[in-house]
Amino acid sequence: MTDIRELLIDAAAQLYAEGGYRGTTTRKIAQLAAVNEVTLFRHFGTKDDLLRAVVQRHRQRSVTAAPDATAPDMVAALQKWAETFHSRIYTDRALIRQVMGDASAHPNLAMDPCDGAELEPLVLAEWLETRKARGEIAAGGETIVGAHMLVNALFTDAIWRDMAPVELMPPVSVMVQAFVNLVLRGIGYVGPLPDAPLMVHPCATMSTKES
Repeated sequence: MTDIRELLIDAAAQLYAEGGYRGTTTRKIAQLAAVNEVTLFRHFGTKDDLLRAVVQRHRQRSVTAAPDATAPDMVAALQKWAETFHSRIYTDRALIRQVMGDASAHPNLAMDPCDGAELEPLVLAEWLETRKARGEIAAGGETIVGAHMLVNALFTDAIWRDMAPVELMPPVSVMVQAFVNLVLRGIGYVGPLPDAPLMVHPCATMSTKES
């Protein structure tokens, strides 16, 4: 049996990612879900209630689990986690950008930063603490700061990557490796790090070409 609520959430998510709050009307949602508006309001009450359900489902489905706690190679494990996190954000970038853009006018739709137990920076910091206990990170390494820095860098690159000319952007794998290396150095990783290609800021590259 088809779950009407899920059909409505699917339709609302698609329309919201494409057109934002104003472009997502209950009429369009109902049409895309092949139901009438009465059914929509019976299940969700208001458009805002439905859009909150969209955001909540996105959050529940999209948390990236911690790196493998038993992985023998800490750097490789963190690199794999970072690539997975970046890929998830990039896939959902249209929806996330709409939520961010509507945050001022519709703050009730914004993602709650304390919603859920598996928040990426906290989960990542806990994992880094386990590696610190093994002697892989210096005793004074600020793991929570490093975790936040890595998550924020990955998030920003994934959200805006497709807005820049593709020829100006380093490949995702290069960016991710550079972020991982920088954070590990910053928190006092004691082992060797893989060589990362020399990074040049995209705007600097564009200025050089124009001159």
